[in-house]
Amino acid sequence: MFNLLVLIFSSCLCAPALQATAETQELSHDSGVLRNSISNDTQTQVTDINIAFDLPDITTTIQFESGFVQLEGFKSVNNDKIMDGNKPTQLFWVSIGHPHFIKTENPKNSSEYLLFHSSNRGFTTYVQMMTEEQRVALATAARSKYQVDIDARQVVHMILSKFYCSMVMYDESGRRFLISGTVSDFSDFPLRLDFDILPGKLERILFSKLIEKSESDLQFDCHIESSGGKLIKSNTLSISYEQSQKIGIEEKLFGPAGKNGPSEVYVSRNQMFELAHEMYSTLNIVEDYQLPESQFSESFVNDFISQLATSQFSQTNIDTVLESMSKYSFDISADLRPDVIKKNFGSFLNIEKTGNKSRIVVDKKRYNEVASDYSGSASGGVDASLFSGTFDAAYEMSKKDIENVQSLTDQINELNTHAQNEAQWEIEGDKIVPKSLNVARMMRSSMKKSLKFNRIRIQQFNAPFERNFKIYTSRSAQLPCKAVSAPTDKVCPYGFDYMPDIDQCLYLNMEPMTWDNARNACARKKAGAQMVTIKDSAKQEAVQRYLQHQFTTKQEAAICICTQWQYGEKIAWLGGQTRNPKDCGTPYFWKPVGAEETPFNYTNWQPAMPNCYLRRQNCPFISSLDEYDYRWDDIECFFLLCSVCEF
Repeated sequence: MFNLLVLIFSSCLCAPALQATAETQELSHDSGVLRNSISNDTQTQVTDINIAFDLPDITTTIQFESGFVQLEGFKSVNNDKIMDGNKPTQLFWVSIGHPHFIKTENPKNSSEYLLFHSSNRGFTTYVQMMTEEQRVALATAARSKYQVDIDARQVVHMILSKFYCSMVMYDESGRRFLISGTVSDFSDFPLRLDFDILPGKLERILFSKLIEKSESDLQFDCHIESSGGKLIKSNTLSISYEQSQKIGIEEKLFGPAGKNGPSEVYVSRNQMFELAHEMYSTLNIVEDYQLPESQFSESFVNDFISQLATSQFSQTNIDTVLESMSKYSFDISADLRPDVIKKNFGSFLNIEKTGNKSRIVVDKKRYNEVASDYSGSASGGVDASLFSGTFDAAYEMSKKDIENVQSLTDQINELNTHAQNEAQWEIEGDKIVPKSLNVARMMRSSMKKSLKFNRIRIQQFNAPFERNFKIYTSRSAQLPCKAVSAPTDKVCPYGFDYMPDIDQCLYLNMEPMTWDNARNACARKKAGAQMVTIKDSAKQEAVQRYLQHQFTTKQEAAICICTQWQYGEKIAWLGGQTRNPKDCGTPYFWKPVGAEETPFNYTNWQPAMPNCYLRRQNCPFISSLDEYDYRWDDIECFFLLCSVCEF
C-alpha cells in the first residue's frame, strides 16, 4: 500500500507581503549534522516579495522513507510579469518542503545521534524543513512547467511565524496525557522544537519510557503559519455567570445547591486540570482559539483559581482537606471517615529493609486495591486524582540498586520534590503517609460572577499560509529524496492513507464525537471528504484492512475503545443512519454531507443486528470485537465514537 501524503491547504485569496530568505543547506555526511549558509545576493533579491497562496504553483511527488509525499511551491506574484519580460533568473517560489524530525549529535557522546535530547526544562528535537534534494525536485518541476532554466536557489524557505506540535499518550491504565512543543527561533535551520515538561511530571516519565523504546512509532500533530497579515479578530475567553450555570461548573465542584450543600470546598490541581479538560471540549477551544489542550489547561487553571479561590494552591493539612474535599471527578463514599481514607492512602508506600539499608517501595497491588475501593462513577478513583504522581515517582525510585539508595530522609525529600504539586509525605512507623495536599480553597458564593481568562486569547490575522500535518518518529531518518512519478493519479490529503484496491483515501478520526459531529468533521477535514460509505464487499474488505492496521499499530487508537458500549472495544462510526433519525424502525441510508442519500443495498451487519434496542439506536458502527470481525451494529447516535472518513 502506498502512503500518499499532502499537507492540508487553507487558501487566502489576497496574500499580504511575506519575507522570504534564500538559504542553501548542506549535509555533512561524516557528521550527520545539517549546516546552513545564506547567499546574501539571493536574499537581497527575494526580500519583501508577495506570494500567491491561493494555489500551489508547482508540485512534485518524491519518495521518502515513509512512502510518497507531495511537495508544494508557491510563486511570487511578480513571476507572471517576469516571464513576460523574459527574465527567468528573477523567478522565485517559496516552500516548506516535507517537515520531519532528524537526529542530531548527542553533546555528551559525539558518536551518538538522538531524536530527542532531554534537559531539566524538558525535551528538544529538530525539524528539517525543505532539504536540498527537495529544493532541486521543486526546481525541476518549475523547469518542466515553464520550459526555462530554473536554478534550485530560486526555491527558497518560507519564513514562519508559528510552529507547534502536540502528542497524546496513554499510560497502562488508559489515562490520557497531552504534551506540546513550540519553535521560538525561525531563523536557524533545522528548527528547534522544545517540549517544556518539568521533572516529576507524569507526562515526562511516560514520554521518557516511550522514546526509550526504539520500536515506538510516535505521532505528533503539528501546525504552522506564515508571517505577515493584518489583524482581523481578537478574542479573549470569557464565561458569564449564566453560561457557568448552564455548563454546571458550580454544581460540578460543590454538588447540588441546597441546605446540605457545602459552602466551601478544597480542590486539587489535578481536579482543576480535569475540569479544564472537560471545558476544552465543551467550549470548543480547539476550533475557536486554536490552542493545544496543554496550553489551554495551564492558562484556564491559573486564571480560574486567581479569580475564584479564596486561597491559592498551597500544602494544606490532609485532615482539614478531606473534611471538605470537592467530589468532582471522583466519589468518596459517605460512610468513610477522613481518618480511614488517610490510612488507606498511606498503605501503598512502605519501608523495606535490606541489611542496614532502608528504602521506600510501592505496594502496587495495594495501590490498585485502593483505586478500586474509592473508584467513582466519573473517573478512575480518588487515589488516581490525588496521588498518581507520587506513585509513579516512588515506583521509579524503588527500582534503584539497593547499594545506591540514599537515607530515608533524602528519599522522602526526593519524593516530596517530585510530588510537590500533589502532596507531601512523612514517615510513620514502617509506612509513608500523606501529611498534606496541594489544594486551593473555594467558596460557593464566589461563583456568582463572570470569569475572564486573559491568558486564553487569540489574535487572528489574515495569515496567507497555514498547515496542519503529522510527523511520525519512525519516518524521521535523514535519507536522500528522489523525484519520482506518483504511483497513482489519486492524491490523498495529508493524514489520509491511499487504498489502491478501491482507489480511495481513508482517515481514522481519533477524536471521539457524536455521529452528527463526526459526519461534519469529515466534511471539514477536506473539501470532498465524507464519513465512509460501504456499498460493496470490496469496500468492506478495504475498510476492515485499514482499521485493523490503525487499531493494532497506533497506540493513540486506544481512545477508540468506547466505554459507553457494553463490550468496550475499538469501534468507529460509519456514514449511514436511519432515514428518520428519530425512528429506528425506518430503513438505513448513507448520508454524505451535501450529496444524495442512498439506501443500504449492501450490508454487513452482525447477526441479529440492527436490533433497534430500546427504540433509540439509529446509527451504525463497525466493531473490532473478535466475535464481530468488523461487522456492523447499531447504537445511540449521541455516543462518542471515533469515525472513518473517505476522500
